Amino acid sequence: MARRLRLFIAVDVPGETVVLARRLIERLRKTGIEARWADPARLHLTLWFLGNVAAEEMPAICRAMDRAGAATLPIDLEIVGAGAFPDAANPRTLWLGVRGGAEGLVALHEALAGELNPLGYPAEDRRYRPHITLGRVRHGDPEATQRLAAELAALAELPVGAAGVDSFTLYASLPGRDGPQYEVIHASDLTCKATRTHA
Repeated sequence: MARRLRLFIAVDVPGETVVLARRLIERLRKTGIEARWADPARLHLTLWFLGNVAAEEMPAICRAMDRAGAATLPIDLEIVGAGAFPDAANPRTLWLGVRGGAEGLVALHEALAGELNPLGYPAEDRRYRPHITLGRVRHGDPEATQRLAAELAALAELPVGAAGVDSFTLYASLPGRDGPQYEVIHASDLTCKATRTHA
């Protein structure tokens, strides 16, 4: 049977975001909400989840990424605030938001769609909303949910990092004793020649 890897395409987050995310997770954890929390050291901004992919398909994916990168401008990324999907009253996914650079990330996602869809990797049905996942709620105890909502409101405008984004990466998610380990498979540069994007 051909070897298959669980792959996703992502943008790395700034180092300061990793440090601040660790503090934010501890703050949110104190609300008592039951959640599976992300490891701050493994935070990333997902562009595309590919699923389990045969090794022989990876070269075509890498070429598709390179073409998408060549059509996309570098991005000034600004990460601001914490929130929840679908909302704070019914939290399922806890996240850090993207303010500066969101349009650039959407443009990169659309460029990837143009390259990956013909290869048989369709986008999710829902609209792409750039975010960094902090945790996934397991149980919505009403009192803990209220405390969580109050914390998210207090953190809604908190600056959580900024950086220039000039590349994006294909990762393999490998099982590990302490959670998934992410191995770099390929990196593509954003090389469209124009002014860096904002907002």
